[in-house]
Amino acid sequence: MKRQTVEQAAKASWLLPLICFALNLVARNGGRDVGFYMGIFSFFMYLVALGCGIFALCMIPRFGREKILVDAIVGTILSTLVVCFFIAAIVFIASHRT
Repeated sequence: MKRQTVEQAAKASWLLPLICFALNLVARNGGRDVGFYMGIFSFFMYLVALGCGIFALCMIPRFGREKILVDAIVGTILSTLVVCFFIAAIVFIASHRT
């Protein structure tokens, strides 16, 4: 495995949530079905971003902190927050459904 792969995973961990957020803004006007499927797609992309961040953090002992640590921490925190909001929204909607 190369250091470049780990650096790209660290960058992907914070870029993927931003890209998904932008796609969700665009898909808002697409109708109910488009929004639903875009939400599912975004949720899985947030999970991928979280996985990339954790992977990059786990590779720090092997490749060092330079160009990895900050990106991976920011991406992991951002992805974790978004995933927690997704789960909270699903629980809230399910509990208030009649």
